[in-house]
Amino acid sequence: MKRIARILAATFVCMLAIFAIAGCNKFNTEAPDLNLEPEPVDKAYGDVKTFSNKVFYCLIVGNDSRNGTVDEGKGKHGSDGHQRSDVMMLARVDPKSHLISLISIPRDTQSQIDGEVVKINESYDRGGIKGIVAKVEEYTGVNIKYYFDVNFAEFGKLIDALGGVDVNVIAPMTFQNVISGGNISIEAGDQHLNGEEALVFARVRKIFNSGDATRQYNDRSIIISLVNKAITHPEELTGYIDDFMNIVHTNMSYEAMLYYATDFMDNADDVKYISASFPWEGADDPATGLWLTYYDPAMWKSIMDVFREGGDPNSVYTTPIG
Repeated sequence: MKRIARILAATFVCMLAIFAIAGCNKFNTEAPDLNLEPEPVDKAYGDVKTFSNKVFYCLIVGNDSRNGTVDEGKGKHGSDGHQRSDVMMLARVDPKSHLISLISIPRDTQSQIDGEVVKINESYDRGGIKGIVAKVEEYTGVNIKYYFDVNFAEFGKLIDALGGVDVNVIAPMTFQNVISGGNISIEAGDQHLNGEEALVFARVRKIFNSGDATRQYNDRSIIISLVNKAITHPEELTGYIDDFMNIVHTNMSYEAMLYYATDFMDNADDVKYISASFPWEGADDPATGLWLTYYDPAMWKSIMDVFREGGDPNSVYTTPIG
């Protein structure tokens, strides 16, 4: 039983981390001192600690590092020591009600760094994971307890280690296989995807009328699918713990992973999900030449007021899909 619990722990965190779907080079993979709140421990028995059942928040980040891809070292952004957090999701985890709420933060959201107008994902390039955690905390008003970070190549490895992912593809797509070159095509409908196919599914956006809004929806659907897989089929994941620890970049402790994953496994029938996004609409900014997603503080506050209470942000703002 202890072996299964440990495996589930790694799996649960992997599910969250995997959806970052972007990159991490060595400059940004070392865990910085984020001054995050300490993990409250209620009691310990044996090698298992019992953690608080209070709501906590995680930032799921993926940057566009090209390490491990065919673009590595070719001078493109992401292959030159710089990278941006192109996928960002704020996850609210409620251990009491077993509710996992996911809300996407559009990468093009208007922001500022030292008075300079930039996209919000620039905070990762300038300050690494510490920079983007601080910026998202500023925009959302919540304390982010844990972060999870993977790159293109790591994402594919994780999907394959988990035996693939089941998703619904709303439109046929063809996109570059950035790991080995060439293209990968995926048909519409319910599909079981391997790592390289899942990376295509997670990155495609230009074929959709709503562009990045649909890509964000697809990324969240991967999370939900894999969390379900983890908590209902633990026997399939007995070899994954070592892969997880070697691939995923996180500040979550092993003991916390063990506790929360086991708890969600034990209550798998009660686990619920909410999937939402902050506004994605935008336009070209004549002053900077950037395409920026509008940032409306009042709208973000209205969304977060609902999100913090475990409600559905789609009651305030709903992104179009397709």
